[in-house]
Amino acid sequence: MEYDGHKITMLGIYHGLIVDGERVTLHRYVWEKANGKIPLKMVIHHVDGDRFNNRLENLELMTYFNHKRIHAGWLRDEGGWTHKPCPNCGLKPLSEFYKQGGGYQSKCKPCNLVHNAKYAEKHKEQIKKNKLRYWHRAKLGKPLTEHQLLVLEEVKTDKIVYRFGRYSINGLALRENTVKLLLERGEITEENIKRYEWVSTP
Repeated sequence: MEYDGHKITMLGIYHGLIVDGERVTLHRYVWEKANGKIPLKMVIHHVDGDRFNNRLENLELMTYFNHKRIHAGWLRDEGGWTHKPCPNCGLKPLSEFYKQGGGYQSKCKPCNLVHNAKYAEKHKEQIKKNKLRYWHRAKLGKPLTEHQLLVLEEVKTDKIVYRFGRYSINGLALRENTVKLLLERGEITEENIKRYEWVSTP
């Protein structure tokens, strides 16, 4: 079997030709002969899904990204993409999926919620550690605020007072997180804090 004077052979999963000593797939050769060189990052799609039907009217130029979506089971109409498959429950409208970046998450909304709940239950201790670590990384890497700098100035001449579960210095109320942050950064030590323990009397 020949096409355009060249013998047709198998090239991977496609029909191919040997043209001027180079092996090319038949569908690309047919499209380029009619339309010119295929642009970068573009591919040729077989519209009817038959990779051996290489008639020009069955070939469509599209991006690699769109081609990948089609073969993953996505559906489209003239207005664009309309449906995609969920790995657990099959084909669903795009409105049933959460958006992520420039696309959509792989699982539909109900399946995603179930997956997240199972993951959170299985890894709850690790999630707590991660949240604490990210909080430290964000806080410790940032410059001190004006309020925190003011506290450091006051600490030079006075101590932070801890009484009845609250922190203050010279009448200035302090948040517990502020004191913890300054301690973790090494800006202050426990020697800078005067703690009053509440003791009940009979």
